[in-house]
Amino acid sequence: MKKYFLTLVASFMTVIAFAQLKQPQVVSEILTGVKPAMQHTVNPMKFTGKIQAPVKKQTTRRAVSRRVSAADLEGEYIACTYQYVTEKNESTGAYELVPSTISRKGITARIEATGENTIAIYGINTNALASETKIDATVNDDGSITIAAGQTLWSHDTYGNFIMGNCSGENITDAFTGTAYDDGSIGIDQLWAEFYGTGDEQSINGSICRTFLAPVNGTMSYETDEINETTGEETGARVEISQNCFISQSEDAKTVTVWNFHNFTLGEVVDIAIEPDKTFSIAGGEQMVYYHSKYGYFPLWGLNGNSLDDLTGKVEGAQLKAEMGLAYYISGLGGFPFPNDIFTIDLTDGTEFAVPEAETGELVTLPEGLTATEYPFSYSLYVGDERQDVTSKAKVAKSENDIYFQGLDVYIPEAWVKGTYDAEKGTVTIPVTYTGADNGTPHFFAGYGGEDGPKELVLDYDADADTYSYSATIMIYKGSKTTSYAYFYNGLFLGTKPSPVTPPAGLQTVDMPLKGNYFDRDAKDPVEKTGTVKVGRDGADLYIQNLFADKVEGGWMKGTFTTTENGQYVVFPMNQYVGDLSKNGLSAYLTGYYQENESAEGSVSDVIFSYTNDGTYEYYMALNPVILTRFKNSIKSESFWQAGMTIGDAPTGINALNADKVQKSDGAWYTIGGQRVAQPTQKGLYIHNGKKIVIK
Repeated sequence: MKKYFLTLVASFMTVIAFAQLKQPQVVSEILTGVKPAMQHTVNPMKFTGKIQAPVKKQTTRRAVSRRVSAADLEGEYIACTYQYVTEKNESTGAYELVPSTISRKGITARIEATGENTIAIYGINTNALASETKIDATVNDDGSITIAAGQTLWSHDTYGNFIMGNCSGENITDAFTGTAYDDGSIGIDQLWAEFYGTGDEQSINGSICRTFLAPVNGTMSYETDEINETTGEETGARVEISQNCFISQSEDAKTVTVWNFHNFTLGEVVDIAIEPDKTFSIAGGEQMVYYHSKYGYFPLWGLNGNSLDDLTGKVEGAQLKAEMGLAYYISGLGGFPFPNDIFTIDLTDGTEFAVPEAETGELVTLPEGLTATEYPFSYSLYVGDERQDVTSKAKVAKSENDIYFQGLDVYIPEAWVKGTYDAEKGTVTIPVTYTGADNGTPHFFAGYGGEDGPKELVLDYDADADTYSYSATIMIYKGSKTTSYAYFYNGLFLGTKPSPVTPPAGLQTVDMPLKGNYFDRDAKDPVEKTGTVKVGRDGADLYIQNLFADKVEGGWMKGTFTTTENGQYVVFPMNQYVGDLSKNGLSAYLTGYYQENESAEGSVSDVIFSYTNDGTYEYYMALNPVILTRFKNSIKSESFWQAGMTIGDAPTGINALNADKVQKSDGAWYTIGGQRVAQPTQKGLYIHNGKKIVIK
């Protein structure tokens, strides 16, 4: 479920890939829905002679020709064109044909009989401004069609006439041949392009094309805002649109292709995924359907209220009924919204849309005699645009390294999934698992794998606390290899959460300034950050609130004062639970990091602050990194403060370098009670170079 801001900025950006799943976001600014005039830009490409390239024949027509007359061919068509450009193969040095960015175009066309064996074809050109320009053709006695090359497709004030030229023959003036097939389509047998110029200076404008004319077999209908053709502004009225389409469906019934989709500009072609539960979807942001000469290529999105989304709807017999409007949008630039253009697509040839068979799988069952235990279960999901945090129950059963879970698919709570425990890694791996069907929709429980489809889940298992957690997105897919899905979690937690640090009743706190270098897991580099935290002291205990306010709002951490000959310190034990992460409700723990020197391997440690109060300044300074993590005994961070971060009124210049000097300025050892010793002689806790060290 992909949703993004619609924004407009001053600079224009190229299309970017949308690989990560994000939570719903609201439209802030967007270009108006005024439909600009399509500008036909000249992109010259020198023609070097005959082009031969393997081009796949269309599966939309049968490879069986038929004998026809001029009168037989009269009717409404869609000119279906595949467009190619030439690119240099870096390995061979040769130029090859490859699909253009928008490789397909479907334009309304028609054929009129102009004589006993002659016809006029309208709409075969790729220029929307010249859709009424015709080319003449002859219908031969054997049913084949001949089209003379060199016919004018449209004219330009500067470049002159643009003609239809042959790219598959020896010369651009070689005639074209056409074949009429028994499904009513007509194929042009050669590659062609728009040429301009004269003599040896003939150049190609835009793309090289392969075209077939498909008889109209459907319509696309919707209401849209009326546009004044003179001013380009909306009139405030609504108008009904019904336009011809050519519709084909794949042999496995999983994809419907619509040529001449919508009327933003002529020629859009869209692939629509059909699901076994009689729903359809168009993946948002993945199909480039429109080119603007100023802004570039625009992908298609569904527009659900103020949010970008996949475009979805229902399959009802011979009709596809959308449930939302649509938008053309480039990230960081903006686009054109049509929130009220909620369309229907109808097959008009007497057939219905096929629905693919639902995929099934083997259900997991709990082994006989194995007993399951009930666990608290918390997770997040989105209902519309709103996140909901849910607390319920699930069951877990263990048999050596096999772990069984019941209730993770909340729509089929009786379903089981099975994972494999890895004690060394502390993980439980659950493969993509079929959990049954909900109201006809197959469910496959899996991790979100983006464009690659479902992936296995790897839960983190805390053996000490007997808890299972997962921070990324969990999906209910409709197939084991499809990217379509029913809904998603945003992380889960199984088990009893520890009690967070809470200050004693009546604790007196003061607000103290915070400053340091802060690293967020979504950022590449640390940034200097300031803020305010609450600090309170209760005897030898120190409480700090909101050190990670952007991650765990209101979270407390507790440390203990200790005094040595080298000064006063506050030790915050590692692995203390500070609360749940705001974004997904998963547990968050506090850890430190200790490294004897730059070449030594570091390890997890307590967090240690030095404390200074000299009458002028009062402040606490972190002597090692302060890490917020989802995992005990781990430095895999959600975020962290670098050593040298200060809380309080610190003098200018206190930073990580000062912290480093404090750590290494005194080579002595101290007991936790502050007694100096030459070397540790017993097991226990010691302070050394400003660090808390465990001697075992």
